[in-house]
Amino acid sequence: MSLALPFFSPTGGQVSHPFDRYFKRHGHYPRLRIPNGVQEMTVTFAPGYIHIKTSPPYGGEIYILAGTARRLIRQHRRTILRMIRMQDRNFDVPKRVHQAHLDEAAITREIKLQKKLIPYRDHPGTASATRQRRRYLAAKRRARRGT
Repeated sequence: MSLALPFFSPTGGQVSHPFDRYFKRHGHYPRLRIPNGVQEMTVTFAPGYIHIKTSPPYGGEIYILAGTARRLIRQHRRTILRMIRMQDRNFDVPKRVHQAHLDEAAITREIKLQKKLIPYRDHPGTASATRQRRRYLAAKRRARRGT
């Protein structure tokens, strides 16, 4: 069963959409499945619209009206092709996010290691903290003697 609206011929008779025969045979409209890094992108060509869906992670869905898709291709074809040519290589977002996570973890490990190796008194800026601690302990002793 097709969910598409019927098409009408110029003479007034009803004509089915070219995708209806495909839908009756396969149970879905024509679609392309394209691997896209760690996910898969599915482009479905239905009567009147194009449905673009991506699998997790970073999954999402887009519906583009057929007229809008035609207008985009007709009016902006040169710009689209120029932008595609300007791309130097594929940018795998999940891979880059994972790499950033590993870099951050390495920096954190290095900082922890440095803190373990350097004695506390040798840390820069701790001289004032040590002096303040001594003053606090002296005041505490004076308070005990007074009571």
